[in-house]
Amino acid sequence: GRDELPPAAEPASSPPPEAEPAGRIVQVGFKPEGVVADPIAGIFAVSVREPAELVLVEGEAGAIVRRVPLPEPPRHLAFDGDRVLVPAEDADLLLRVSVPGGRVAAALAGREPHDAAAAAGRVFVADEFAHTLTVLEQGEAVSTIRTALQPGGVTPLDRGRQIAVVSVRERVVETFDAATGERTGRAPAGVGPTHAVSDNGDYLFVTDTAGGALLVYHLRPKL
Repeated sequence: GRDELPPAAEPASSPPPEAEPAGRIVQVGFKPEGVVADPIAGIFAVSVREPAELVLVEGEAGAIVRRVPLPEPPRHLAFDGDRVLVPAEDADLLLRVSVPGGRVAAALAGREPHDAAAAAGRVFVADEFAHTLTVLEQGEAVSTIRTALQPGGVTPLDRGRQIAVVSVRERVVETFDAATGERTGRAPAGVGPTHAVSDNGDYLFVTDTAGGALLVYHLRPKL
């Protein structure tokens, strides 16, 4: 049964670096978890966990523009127009933070929201331990979509017409129609997948953390 599946993959501990990293180093804080770039504003948003903050960094100069306090430590980030989507796992909230103003709006999600993505005028939140996607419209939850066990990464694809979800415990990737919520595809996702990203077109990329691989999927003629 599903409860007998092994635990989800976790990254290995990284050894200390043997050389200075290339480029400019910006001290954003302890345990940076996620980063997204706003190409219009030229600002990077970085989530740090201790203290729980969203750090806005000016891209060209590398200067910190603003530190936005958050109610709980954030995880992965995504953009929705001029707002950063910030899952706050321990609070069961999806935060929407304006850039560069730093205004915070909160919406209730499911249990342990881990990642989020915007498509078709909606926001889809992967509730890792509810095994659902919470669907938000205008900042309010309107429905839920049942997923495979422990959804971890979510990303739009097919030019926003579909959403892809990688479920890290069941080790599958699923696609859903962004307008109707109906499942459109399902495929195996390696030994221990963790995250997903797409070009918002026909291709989907999933990191198989335990398998040491990058999995590449295409949508047509089927996933």
